[in-house]
Amino acid sequence: MKKIKQISIKSLITLFLISVAFTSCSDDEITNEPISIIESSNPIQGQYTVVLNSDYQGKSSRKVLKYDDEMVQLRKEIPSLFSELDLVDENLKQTYGFALKGFTAVLDDLQLEKLKNDPRVKSIEQDYLITLAKPDHLVEPTVDPAQETPWGITRVGGGIRRYRKNSLDC
Repeated sequence: MKKIKQISIKSLITLFLISVAFTSCSDDEITNEPISIIESSNPIQGQYTVVLNSDYQGKSSRKVLKYDDEMVQLRKEIPSLFSELDLVDENLKQTYGFALKGFTAVLDDLQLEKLKNDPRVKSIEQDYLITLAKPDHLVEPTVDPAQETPWGITRVGGGIRRYRKNSLDC
């Protein structure tokens, strides 16, 4: 008799776990709509990211500097390195010095053409403004639900207004 109870309890537990697994694995209202980066990005006209060859050894890589100091050093170094481009500091938007060596700058057509032919340059890419949020037209508006009074509030005298019989006060 004891053995039958153990088998039936094990069977019930197994049945319960299987049913939980099936119901929890259902895909109710799961939608994976990928948002194309091309649809949510805009090219920045005249702004380019320039990646230098990996063998580039500038002044900044001779010392061990903190990241901020490295970027300041590269910001000073790049206009002199590419002096033929007449880069002004206002056009130098960003410098990169660890994962890759390079910079982002506003360039005119002549500067861009010179950089394309420069052997120190590995690649040049148009800079983009990328939005990672879901576009507004795909977001469904939400309405806040009405506030509900919790079930125990009326028991302790909250949520209702009590009036005194002999008083003018509310």
